[in-house]
Amino acid sequence: METINDTAECRLPWYVITVQPGFEGKVKLALLERIRASSLKDCFGEVCVPEETMEQEVNGKKKMVAKRFLPRYVLVQMDMSPDTWHLVKQTPKVLGFVGNDRDPIPLTEEEILTLRRQMEEGTSVKPDKEDFEIDVEVEVKEGPFQGFSGRISEIKGDILVVLLSVFGRPTPVELGCEQVERLSESEG
Repeated sequence: METINDTAECRLPWYVITVQPGFEGKVKLALLERIRASSLKDCFGEVCVPEETMEQEVNGKKKMVAKRFLPRYVLVQMDMSPDTWHLVKQTPKVLGFVGNDRDPIPLTEEEILTLRRQMEEGTSVKPDKEDFEIDVEVEVKEGPFQGFSGRISEIKGDILVVLLSVFGRPTPVELGCEQVERLSESEG
């Protein structure tokens, strides 16, 4: 995580922005540059790409690696206003805010604590792709969408695209296999 303004109010709300796949780090850097070059520095706090440290086997050796656990998402702590909204929205590769793009709703304190805990503690869980197939009902068991359920619409390697109802609208969310749990036929 990187803080823009060390004197920024620690209680600034957090928002989730959607970015083009694979551009999370570049969006973070571009957004930080745009904020620093603007007169709105005091309206921003931290900007982060949610990553966790996990144990992974590489060439037969166990190694700790950073892994994005919310691909396509960047978190930004900001005081929402038309000016700050436009600064974020006009950053290259930003697709929009999660939820109502025109009037985004910030993450709750509980969601932020869950994200921070996952980023600090990490995981060594290896996903089992065999449990998942398209149109299977799953429940999100960790991350900001914890407790949401939806159907898998696409599988991209270790990433599942799950259609969740976010603010009453079906929203495709990319999740790791370890972030969801298959619901039994009787539950779904």
